[in-house]
Amino acid sequence: MKDFILLLALSSFIFFACDKSNADVTPTTDVTLRWDGDYALDGCGFIFVFKDGTERKATNEETIPDNFKSNTATLVEIEFDGLDGSKIRRCFSPVEFETFNLLSVKKK
Repeated sequence: MKDFILLLALSSFIFFACDKSNADVTPTTDVTLRWDGDYALDGCGFIFVFKDGTERKATNEETIPDNFKSNTATLVEIEFDGLDGSKIRRCFSPVEFETFNLLSVKKK
């Protein structure tokens, strides 16, 4: 009986230690990155256009390297979190953008 309890405890430990849930997976997706000019010059900074057509702003867009500032839209892959429906109004525009926290960006 003692061996059975020991085996049961060991099996339970292995089962729970090997649980690989997707809770820690950070989402990545391909988006179109558009540069709409500097805020100081009445621009709108970086705008991310997701596959469904939704335009969103990164809450930390100052971390995006300057080499992404281009007059043409660029296909990029982003890693992000915080897509929770929060909105922000910028660019002297009545439009509210959904926001997210950008973790990484790279050209496709």
